[in-house]
Amino acid sequence: MEFESSKAATKLPFRASNGRLVIDFIAQAFRAPFLAPYFQNVLPDYTNGVNFAFSSSTARNTSISVPFYLYRQVNHYIYLKGNIYNARGKTRNSVCFSTSSPPFFCLIITGGASLPPFSIFSTALHWISIGINDFYQNYMVNNLSVSDVKNKVVPDAVHAVSEAVQRLYGFGARTFMVMNIPAVGCLPAFLSKFGTANPGDYDSLGCLKNHNDAAKAYATQLRVALSNLRLTLPQAFIMYGDYYQVHLDAVTNPTQYGLHPNGTLTACCGGGGKYNVPVSPCISSTPVCEDPQAYISWDGLHFCESFNRAVALTFLHGDYVEPWPNSNLTAACSLDFSKFYS
Repeated sequence: MEFESSKAATKLPFRASNGRLVIDFIAQAFRAPFLAPYFQNVLPDYTNGVNFAFSSSTARNTSISVPFYLYRQVNHYIYLKGNIYNARGKTRNSVCFSTSSPPFFCLIITGGASLPPFSIFSTALHWISIGINDFYQNYMVNNLSVSDVKNKVVPDAVHAVSEAVQRLYGFGARTFMVMNIPAVGCLPAFLSKFGTANPGDYDSLGCLKNHNDAAKAYATQLRVALSNLRLTLPQAFIMYGDYYQVHLDAVTNPTQYGLHPNGTLTACCGGGGKYNVPVSPCISSTPVCEDPQAYISWDGLHFCESFNRAVALTFLHGDYVEPWPNSNLTAACSLDFSKFYS
């Protein structure tokens, strides 16, 4: 509802936010169009890359609502590289994709004009951001305790991400950005669901300590796993993006991120209550706060465009990223931030 392209009066569809996501800002910084969804089967344009993300996906093979967990998303990548490129140069081809047989949908490839050069698979940035649904679904639906999540879900999710990097590397990927997950104990949906009357359950920011400890455990273990991968995948350049710390920093210092102190722990699109969390997903009739750009959380679980912009800017300037590839990436890559606020 916030973002409209200056060249076309069409709003961004299929995003759980009031505007752009982190990956949208990344594309704009590199002067690229927004990445085409992998499942866009009407005139898909993959020239500048593909977005394999799917709503409600998990890192582990335990997704409750959708079958497209991370392993299958990597399968889609492999199919794209193999099957579509086998069709290049032919006038008309039907290329079918599936996570198992029989195929569940097909693309019509005409002339290959919408496909990037084959070299893009070895030169592209592979951005991996997944894992929060592993926490959300196990807390909210499976009713696992924080201890169970730390002991079972965290190591499994880390393994799934590590395996994905290794598989992508095996199929030619060399440059990666891997994000951990936000500080879930600061998300309005978690605060509303698991809030207690015990002040000791909260930190000085008003976030749930135990839930944040589980998210921090995931961040720590993922960081170690990526460090180990740098040793075993010698040609890879693997960056670790500390989403958790950016989120925590924004809650701690909201004005430094252009946010309002009252917008750190409450949802913008919601149904009232202490944290304004909606009883169902935000739709056109759900009440919306007066200034979404001042809020971190859009609907209690997903983020507002303002925070997504802050995350993209933070990472692109090398903050909370390790290792950083260039002391002056903005100049080296001619990054363009002019559209970030339009």
